Amino acid sequence: MNRRYGKGCLFSRQPAAGADVIGENHICPLQYLKGKTEIKSSKYENPQCERDVSSMAVYEKGNETKRRLIVSMYHNLKVKNASEITVREFAKENHCSPAALYRHFENLEYLIILGAVRFFIDYMTEYGQLMDSGGDLMESYVEGWKLFNRYAFERPDLYYRLFWGQYNAVFSDALEEYFDLFPVSGSERYPAYFYTLLFTDNIRERDFLMLRRAANYNLLSDEDADYYSRSNTLIVKGMLEMYMDCDLEERRQGEQTCNWMIMKNLERVYMPAKMEESEKEGEAH
Repeated sequence: MNRRYGKGCLFSRQPAAGADVIGENHICPLQYLKGKTEIKSSKYENPQCERDVSSMAVYEKGNETKRRLIVSMYHNLKVKNASEITVREFAKENHCSPAALYRHFENLEYLIILGAVRFFIDYMTEYGQLMDSGGDLMESYVEGWKLFNRYAFERPDLYYRLFWGQYNAVFSDALEEYFDLFPVSGSERYPAYFYTLLFTDNIRERDFLMLRRAANYNLLSDEDADYYSRSNTLIVKGMLEMYMDCDLEERRQGEQTCNWMIMKNLERVYMPAKMEESEKEGEAH
């Protein structure tokens, strides 16, 4: 809350004309000369404050090191599988000892998870832009799955582990830590909704939240929202498992098949406008 103080007041932001400014105290020159005003030391001269400032500097330096290592891990994961990364090689690459890594992270796997979270953040940032584009909620829902699949089939090993596999148990903690170190901006129109989705680590619950929003506009029933949130996530999970060890070209084919299966699954409640128009034209002929 902004407070206005009288001009030349002890707590005013600007001292009266001719006043001396010592430390953080605005004082009258006459009082200063007569020695009647006790001038308090600046807060930085306080030993406890000095220790606090020093601790904050150490803390921020530690965070900067963590940021650097997470970014390095992200770049490693772009060209390697997680199983190919070893503590010794990663530490050497980053000019530190394995012991130094463990001062910042519980273990190598947790650092790998933080690096993998960056792949998810890239998707969520683009999803925030999709949210702001407006349009039909069911159409946005389908486009959201297509966007997810584009990122997930790029790295099915990481996405599967984050949402269904061994990384999921600490996914929520890793998301929070990543966000503390790298604040993420997403939707400008629906920030609360965006961050709710971002920090929901259960993918079926995330999907239900998206569909429930459409149900609130009577685009489908709550029962349908529950059904599709279960069935669509199972479709994606099964397809990612199937294409986990395939090359990129095969994964792209799998991505298209997965998108088609989701669309087919939603036929009863959602039909794209172009498809609907062509079907009506067919019926007319």
